[in-house]
Amino acid sequence: MQLVATSSFRYPHVHGLATALIDAHGNIAKLWRGNGWTPHDVVEALLP
Repeated sequence: MQLVATSSFRYPHVHGLATALIDAHGNIAKLWRGNGWTPHDVVEALLP
């Protein structure tokens, strides 16, 4: 997956869809790619 962000219109903009669960230390605890995740998936990731 490639993400590109620029402030110039001369360069292409490539976007991707992902949702991240961030822990208390600011780290990515879980990453879901696309839009196939559910609230149940998030709850499962939060439980030990």
